[in-house]
Amino acid sequence: MLREAQLVGVGLMTVVIHACFLSVCVAKHHKYQICSPSSCGDMRNISYPFRLQDDPPSCGYPEYELICENNRTMINLHGGKYLVTQINYQNYTIRVVDPGQKKDNCLISSPLHSIGAYYTEYQSPYYLPYKWSAAYSSPSESIFYTIVLMNCEQSIRDDNYIHIIPCNTTGSSSSSPTYAYAVVGEYVSVGDIPYSCTIGTSIIIQPLKSLPEPSNLSMSDLQDYMLLGLQLSFLPLFCERQCEMKGQVCSTISTDSTGNVGFGCHRSRNEHIPDTSEKNCE
Repeated sequence: MLREAQLVGVGLMTVVIHACFLSVCVAKHHKYQICSPSSCGDMRNISYPFRLQDDPPSCGYPEYELICENNRTMINLHGGKYLVTQINYQNYTIRVVDPGQKKDNCLISSPLHSIGAYYTEYQSPYYLPYKWSAAYSSPSESIFYTIVLMNCEQSIRDDNYIHIIPCNTTGSSSSSPTYAYAVVGEYVSVGDIPYSCTIGTSIIIQPLKSLPEPSNLSMSDLQDYMLLGLQLSFLPLFCERQCEMKGQVCSTISTDSTGNVGFGCHRSRNEHIPDTSEKNCE
């Protein structure tokens, strides 16, 4: 009987330790609450997990903080400030646009190309996947393309090279270099660039459907695609946070017939006695 009582006591202690550990995890993430929606300009429903900079600290997550600036919803991404034009809470995406981009008689190089380099890590608050699921487009279609701007010493007679007029720092047309072109493709390699040309800026674009052949594209078309901005997913980290509040881990991410995205949580394999030395709540 004494042995059984000891075993029961150890079991209860394990449960208590586990429950306390989970309560710490839950409390850590429950301090970021669902609050009433905020608004900024045309964005009327800024909701959890997002928050505005002036919202109470407990509302939303700090990783998803937005800025209301001159009645425009802005976001800081790796040193650049971008305009938020849409938040889709059904497929967990946010669309961002370079605020300096505009339709003009010359083409402005956009800093949005840097997002592709920084937002391919699954643990980032925002994620630009290499291959997106059917929630975002048909699996047979390319999701994003690369525009490579280049300066050339000679005129190029090839329909794959789109003639452009680059803008200088003051926004007017530049007379030098004499020839400027853009190459567009799913993957643009150095071998696609003529030897007489120098590579300038690389820009990622995300059209709503597959692009036509380069011979059918103009500088005006490229500007329209750049004005669409990029759609980033905030699902991976959000899923992780939501499951951690349950003491579980993020598992399944799937889409339904309408294109909406869902996720599931499952119990951790190491759920028996938690190791408090590990950063399981982060």
